[in-house]
Amino acid sequence: MTNELPKEEVRETRSAESPVQRVIGVLFTILTVLLLFRFGFKLLGANPDNVFVDLIYRGTRWMVGPFDGIFSPADLSETQAGGVFEPSVVIALIVLAVVYGIIQRLIFPGLVHRVERSRGIDLPAPDVRQDEDNNGKDS
Repeated sequence: MTNELPKEEVRETRSAESPVQRVIGVLFTILTVLLLFRFGFKLLGANPDNVFVDLIYRGTRWMVGPFDGIFSPADLSETQAGGVFEPSVVIALIVLAVVYGIIQRLIFPGLVHRVERSRGIDLPAPDVRQDEDNNGKDS
């Protein structure tokens, strides 16, 4: 016989997301994708006269505007791409992620993982050896 210590079982559960949580998640995902498009277009030197590029620039201006001037944009015109590194977009992405995290934690605290712990005794496995006397005697 061996002395068995109690085994701790950890189970993570997550409450179901409400429709409001899904809508907020989709909204923040769309905003993030738009900012990433802006960042990529600026970095690669996309033509601002293009309708799609102009739409992205105008559509994200309100998110990037408050952070303009914190750092100067790095002109990459000497490189082959000829773009601009716009730090205000990176700051806007960080702020967006922080705001989303705060909303999820404060408004929807049930979204956070809950850890349930239970203690039980880990019983030894049954002995599965067959008696040598019974081997082959079943006819």
